[in-house]
Amino acid sequence: MSVVKKKYDVAFLPINSRLIRLSEALARPLEEKGMTTCILKTALQGRELSGWNDVGKVVIPVVPIESLWFDGESNFFKYTYRTIKSIRALKATWSPPFKLLVVFMDTYAEGEALSNVCKYKGVPTLLFQEGFHARSVKYSNNLYGLACFLRARLMPRYFTGINDGLYSDYVAVWSEYGMKEQLVDMGRGVDTIYVTGNPLPLIAKPVKLPALPLQPVVLIIHQPLSPRYCSEEWENSLYVNLVSSLTRCGYKVMFKPHPRCISNGVLDQLKENIDKSLEDGKMVEYIDRSVIAEDLLPQCNALITPISVTAYTSLRMGIPTVFIKTPRTSNELLISMSELNEIHYLPNWNSVTEAIDNILNNENLRRYWFKQGPLSARKLSGSSKEFNGQWLACIKELAS
Repeated sequence: MSVVKKKYDVAFLPINSRLIRLSEALARPLEEKGMTTCILKTALQGRELSGWNDVGKVVIPVVPIESLWFDGESNFFKYTYRTIKSIRALKATWSPPFKLLVVFMDTYAEGEALSNVCKYKGVPTLLFQEGFHARSVKYSNNLYGLACFLRARLMPRYFTGINDGLYSDYVAVWSEYGMKEQLVDMGRGVDTIYVTGNPLPLIAKPVKLPALPLQPVVLIIHQPLSPRYCSEEWENSLYVNLVSSLTRCGYKVMFKPHPRCISNGVLDQLKENIDKSLEDGKMVEYIDRSVIAEDLLPQCNALITPISVTAYTSLRMGIPTVFIKTPRTSNELLISMSELNEIHYLPNWNSVTEAIDNILNNENLRRYWFKQGPLSARKLSGSSKEFNGQWLACIKELAS
């Protein structure tokens, strides 16, 4: 195990390329005010899923955690073994080279393992919100969920049965809405939650509503939904029918797989099922999973996703954005905003295609969502203008 002599104020624990980029954005305002930061390099689920293969030069110090680095792919048993092995090794010989650990998931993968170790070592942990909401249901209603439940009950020293968002010492949320409300309802103390806003990147929102091309482009941000959010059959049906329906309406579809999709046959099978449903395969472009989804937004005229945070940037750009409700979960904030006509939160592929078609074929609707999008994004994801000051105040309090 490598020895790191420097003591950083803050360490970030990303588990994919998007979160590596987010860690750099979170570090920037801290470094500007004289605080020291680092990014922990780990791969509990294997090198391929770590995100480190897909990023270039990282501008802040990178600290490898050798006990949390594994090259090969993972499964339930490998994951269990690696977690136990890593936690035992880190508790025995490792001294955290930081005063505060920022995680993006506190009951999953490296986030759970290092949160466990930091509790043992007396180092505070802060969960930074990076998704739509806190998961109110800890385990999926299937065999895998049962196995995870039993694992936590039989090995509580290594795996927590606490819900996501409740294991870390503190949480930084984007706004007063959504995740903060959920966490309080689930039992987290208000005094452990900081509202910081969100370091969303600067965007080039057009001054006026842009003209549509002859063949509008719809970007689908794929998410692996099964088994937590739906059945495997529902997930497959959603993407297959959504792509085929959009292309039949004359739209070009860009299909962006989630970074967790690796060459295990699942994504290849989904693409094959989609291709079989198409009348013209040239109407679909499959994007490499390593591409950052936000970078694709200037090329699209509408966006569809179940739960991707890319939707927030899409809304800020005035791009018509549709969220898809899944059978096993719902978001109360999205439901209430949909009822107020502030967003689209729809239950199935058929209504999604219809909504996109209605908007893109109606100039008044396009103009309405062009103006409404940034307002909805602010409500969902907080302020980016006020982020630096609020984030710095939070970190100074916790890392002092």
